[in-house]
Amino acid sequence: MTPHVVALLRAGMSVVLDFPANTPGQRRWLKDLVEISGAAHALHVLDVPDEVCLARLHARNTAGEHPFTVSDDLFHEMTRSFTQPAPDEGFVVIRHRDGGRDGPEAPGP
Repeated sequence: MTPHVVALLRAGMSVVLDFPANTPGQRRWLKDLVEISGAAHALHVLDVPDEVCLARLHARNTAGEHPFTVSDDLFHEMTRSFTQPAPDEGFVVIRHRDGGRDGPEAPGP
């Protein structure tokens, strides 16, 4: 997928990727795409308490608009490995908090 995404970015297309980025290792591929393509980027981070995420997850599961549901156990399993992006990862981070979103954070050195 890397060559395809890089080609789209180099052609000036906007690309939104919805891939796990819970750990620095998972985020490395996303950073590679940015570096190879030279494209501008933003890494959106949902920065709200687990209770808020679980309430939203329960509402989504109840609405039935998705072909799958996520259990509380799966949520906790996935979030257990989450680490906040560090400045030295070099991302422009946009944090979405409970009351809205913060502006971009400049990447680290």
